[in-house]
Amino acid sequence: MAVEDKNCFIDKTIDNQLYTILEKMVEKGYAIDIPTRDCFNGLTLDGQLYWVYSSLKRDLWTPSEISTIFWYDAADVTTITATGNQVTQMLDKSGNGWTVAPLSAGKIGPNTGTRTLNGKNVLEYSKTTTSTNQILESNTFTQAQPFFIASVLRLDTDALTDQDFLFSGTETVNPRIAVRRTTNNNFQILTQAGSIETPIGSVTEGNNYLASFYFNSTASTTRINGTQLALGTIANNSFTSLNIGGNFGEDQSLNGFIAELVAFANPTDQEIMEGYLAWKWGMESQLPVGHPYKNFPPKI
Repeated sequence: MAVEDKNCFIDKTIDNQLYTILEKMVEKGYAIDIPTRDCFNGLTLDGQLYWVYSSLKRDLWTPSEISTIFWYDAADVTTITATGNQVTQMLDKSGNGWTVAPLSAGKIGPNTGTRTLNGKNVLEYSKTTTSTNQILESNTFTQAQPFFIASVLRLDTDALTDQDFLFSGTETVNPRIAVRRTTNNNFQILTQAGSIETPIGSVTEGNNYLASFYFNSTASTTRINGTQLALGTIANNSFTSLNIGGNFGEDQSLNGFIAELVAFANPTDQEIMEGYLAWKWGMESQLPVGHPYKNFPPKI
């Protein structure tokens, strides 16, 4: 069937007519790839039209399109310095210079080049007891609320009845600000005066998560895989340091891996950041129906 054939749409439903257009766009090199025949199922007409539009060859959106506070991307191995498989330094892709490294005595970095997610390198944290010596830190990082930290991570299954600290922002217990998986299997934004938690059982070991945490005093939130599961009040603490994969005392850590960690300030960027992370790391199927990037990645 030639594209010039005026009868090519006769006796076809609208979704099949649109699919014919999409096939011809791919054939002529205007679209990215050939989608499956059922790509329009469940979409309204405007959603189908946007699917066609989104298939046009354009660059994929990345956090470089916005102003980020920090950006650590394990898939970009050019930002990682290692001795063997142990990370000794990781560069900040935001341009703000927040380089992280295992700075404290007796500490080492997580592993690099040992595990992947969606074919991309991740930072592996391993622990066999409740304590660990793996961490990446910046003792000069500072950031006041409000701001977001979005991440892709995994919690490995183990026999430990302990908690997993994803990151923390102080070196003291009071004041403190951190994010952890609790022994109740939920994510908690933890401060010394007010904390918020996702429902008990919402985060279990043996799974990958796209998690976004909004530090905003009386309107703090936690979203898991694109769905908000917690809203509430935390202490209005500033970050005065950054410990990736550890608590404020650097004696409790994460068992699993961190793929990417991005901090940013603008609330309008939250969903596009989720779309970017989900499609990059092969987690788009975990986004909820109705998420603006459920069916296609964000593009410029």
